[in-house]
Amino acid sequence: MTAAAVSTRIEAAATCLSWIPPQAVEGAFKLPFSMGVAHYDAPPPNSAPDVDSLLAADAIRFANQLRVWAGESIPLAPARSGVEGSLADSILVSGAFRQHHLPAGTMLAERPISDCEVQVLLDGLLLIEIDGKPALEAGPGAIFDPATRTKESKEHVRARAKTHCRLAVMSRAQLDSQALLGVAAQQTSRLRDVLGG
Repeated sequence: MTAAAVSTRIEAAATCLSWIPPQAVEGAFKLPFSMGVAHYDAPPPNSAPDVDSLLAADAIRFANQLRVWAGESIPLAPARSGVEGSLADSILVSGAFRQHHLPAGTMLAERPISDCEVQVLLDGLLLIEIDGKPALEAGPGAIFDPATRTKESKEHVRARAKTHCRLAVMSRAQLDSQALLGVAAQQTSRLRDVLGG
């Protein structure tokens, strides 16, 4: 997502690509995939995708473009960074995770995981609140790692399900610790930008 402010007007645009990783399909819906009638997709590129080429190659299911204009200063930030996106894609492709659901309106903290686990948002939209005020939205691919949360984050940031959400939960031991630290550093930087320091 990119954002630019002119006076108090903010414009933002985002492209959402729909793709199906292994383990995203459950139950009887797996049958077409096992028969070769349908196929899973490789992760799409993290930035500046050529949507027409991806569609022509049958590499994604569809793409949506969203443009937003706001007349007040709302801090907009990417829902996930390049490092976060790459790590989330590797988690999804691995299929080595369990899933849990978060009903709309529920705080993420109400479904705690241990400090040795990481969550990735599979479906839905989480509203990230800073000091009780909406700050940004996180969509599929956003990573939540309780072990790397800073004191600032624990004091100021809460995540609430804006829609029904489905999350993947995976052991930190199965992931690249340097990549997780990179995600944490980028999330901390975004938080400090929003907090003004």
